[in-house]
This record gives sequence, structure tokens and C-alpha cells, in this order.
Amino acid sequence: MASINYRLSSDAIFPAQIQDCKAAVRFLRANAAKYRLDPERIAVMGDSAGAHLAALLATTSDVTIWDTPGMPNAAVSSKVLALVALAPPISVFDGPAEPALAKLLGCASVAACPDKVKEASPLGYLTPDDPPVLLLQGSDDPTVDPENARMFAEALVRTGVPVTYRVMPGAVHVDDPAYHSAQITGLAADFLERMMNGPPASGAASDFEFARFAPDQYIALFGGYFGNQQVLPDPGPLPATLDGFSVDVRDSTGATQEAGLFALLPGQLNLLLPAGLAAGTARLTVLRNGQTERTEEVNIADEAPTLFATYVNGAALAIGQAIWVDAAGKQQQQSLVTENGSQLQMAALPFSQAMGPVTVVLYGTGLGTGKSVVAYLGHLRLLVEYAGKQGTYEGLDQYNIEIPHEEEGTGPQTLSISVDGNPGTPVRLLN
Repeated sequence: MASINYRLSSDAIFPAQIQDCKAAVRFLRANAAKYRLDPERIAVMGDSAGAHLAALLATTSDVTIWDTPGMPNAAVSSKVLALVALAPPISVFDGPAEPALAKLLGCASVAACPDKVKEASPLGYLTPDDPPVLLLQGSDDPTVDPENARMFAEALVRTGVPVTYRVMPGAVHVDDPAYHSAQITGLAADFLERMMNGPPASGAASDFEFARFAPDQYIALFGGYFGNQQVLPDPGPLPATLDGFSVDVRDSTGATQEAGLFALLPGQLNLLLPAGLAAGTARLTVLRNGQTERTEEVNIADEAPTLFATYVNGAALAIGQAIWVDAAGKQQQQSLVTENGSQLQMAALPFSQAMGPVTVVLYGTGLGTGKSVVAYLGHLRLLVEYAGKQGTYEGLDQYNIEIPHEEEGTGPQTLSISVDGNPGTPVRLLN
């Protein structure tokens, strides 16, 4: 592990900081043999201002506008394999951090230099070949507006860059203990381990998160060898074989079980991991007619909560229902996502029809053995009425979360959950 030191705004204004970061990666790559490094396996991680620079570094490997004559190792690539960004200021440059950012850019105020702001934001450099990203944010961050992380995550999705975006309910800035918990450090380690061993060929079937999975979780495997056919199983227990394909799962104790298969799609096989898998590294073996097609190692944790969402313009819209009691005392419900012509959109929660709070019912997978579920809407902690198995479909989790009537008219907000300290998929709701 190498720690980069870069010039602060008190010593030099932007782009000195990104120049230093690029120089550091180039130095490591140029001297890989000397320091016994693999020059092809370099990842970058940062928090707060460091996360901004790490994100800029990860998205500008082919950008040379900041190179200067005589720069050391200028011909060496600054490309990185993966990015872990904790609470990065990306483009929402207001609030308590605004004076420091203005000083960094050499401006009287952020509003006074829009061109500099654009140059310093990773959003302007995104391309589909950028490295995968783990993006972590506290919902109650008073220093860096959580909208930064959301906007970055949605831009990455729109661009086609793999991203695991997680919001920690109730957490503030990067000095919050949540960032240093075993759950978050473990998530970052699992993410980096998977990336260092080559591009992952699997992800959660709900949001395609790929750092870690849980027993009894739906996941998706990807590969051209799955062909272009679509095969769905008959109703009933999930079969171990679909069109000749099967998947063996060998957990960290050496026990091997067959996965249940629920969809063979073009280039994709969806399956349910066996319940009772031991935590640790598991090996997935894909077989076709009994012959090994591919093997992949994945990380198994007790919980890896994810929510099913549909993505519209990069935003994760919650899949589920809103339930409420109307003036006649009757229970009503509606979908959280509706169609507007050919476009999907968030449906506003029906507070005007409800005599009290509205309960949103969300569906997910990966709850595992989790017991303590926390949910926030923006900065507001919510009542979790139920979190557990959905009951009808194996492997499917259900969350019933109460949204108070006072949230009516507050507009789109991010709902974040965590299970025993493990953050799940953030989704958008319209109040």
C-alpha cells in the first residue's frame, strides 16, 4: 500500500493536486520492479478531498491537459484498476466546504469560476472504460452534500461504468465511526480483492453489486457462453439445471451445494445461492452438460442487503408498493413506479389520499441472518415495520417502511437502509 502526499491549496491551487496524484501513480508504475509491485494492479482510494482527487485520477487516465514540460514519467500511464471513494465532493460545491473549494480553485467563490469547477469535476471526463467504483456516503454528512455521491453514481450508471453505491443511514462525514467499522472496511477490502483478481463475472441480481454476496441471495452470472436463448423454469422449486447449465457452490469449509436456477437469459444466468453457505471465499463452478465452463471466486458474508430497483437515467427507482388507509378506512395500494408513455417514472407517494402515514413495501435479496435494520429518508430516521422473508418466493426479502405524513411535498429523496451495519441499495422515492 502506498500513501500519496499532494500539495494543499495553501501551497498551490488546482491543478497542482491532480498533477501530484498522477505523478505518484506514474512513479509507482515506472518503478514497479524496484518495489516488487504489479504495474497492472493499481487501485486508488480516498476520502473527502482525497476522494475527489481519487475520482478525478480514475476518470482522467488518458487526459493530458495537466501535463507540463519536464514532468517525470510523463509517458507512463496513470490508469488505475479500481476506485474506492468515501464522501467525495464531485460537483455540488456549496455548504461548509465552499470556501475551501474556492481557495483550491484560486477563486473568490465557487460561483465566480464555473470553468474551473467544470475542469475539476470528474463528471466531465467519464467514459465507459473507466474503472469500477465503490462509492460510500453518509446520509447526514454536514460537510459534503450527499447529493454529490448520488449524482456521481447516477452519472456512472448512465456512462456504463460498474458502480457499487452505498449510503450509510445516519452517518456523517468520514470521521464517523461507521466508515471505520468492520462492515465498511470489509466491504472495501472485498471490492478491491475482486477487482484485483480480474473483472468480476457475477453480481447481485437486484442491483448488480459484486463485492460480496450472502447465503440465499439471488445473483447473476455473465458470459457469452450462455448463448442467446431464454429459458425459464417451470413453477415450483428452483431446478439445479437449465438447458444443460448447472452451478456448483463450494464454500470456505469445502462443502459443495448446487445452486437453484431461475432464469437463463442471453449472456446471463440468474441463480439463488444455497442457504447455509459459510462466510469466506466460495468458488462458483459453471458447468454445461457436466463439463466445466468457468470458475469464479466470490466473497460470502452473513449479510449483503440489496434492493430491487429499476434504473431511469441512472437513478435507482424503488420497485415495490405504497400502502395506505384512505378516508373510508379502506387499505389502498399503488406501485412506486409508473409509466408515462414509454418512460418509467417515480409515482408520488399518495399522502393526499392517506389518513396517516404511507408504508412503502420494498423487495430485495441478501438479507441473510441480519436482524437490526435501519432506514433513513434523507436525514430522517424511519420506522421499519417489517424486515424478513417475503414468504412466497424463496430468496426474496421484504421491507415494510413507514413514511410519515409530514414528508408530503418534500420532493424526490434517497431512502437508505442498513442491516447490522451493512448498507444496502439506496433508492429514490417521490414524496
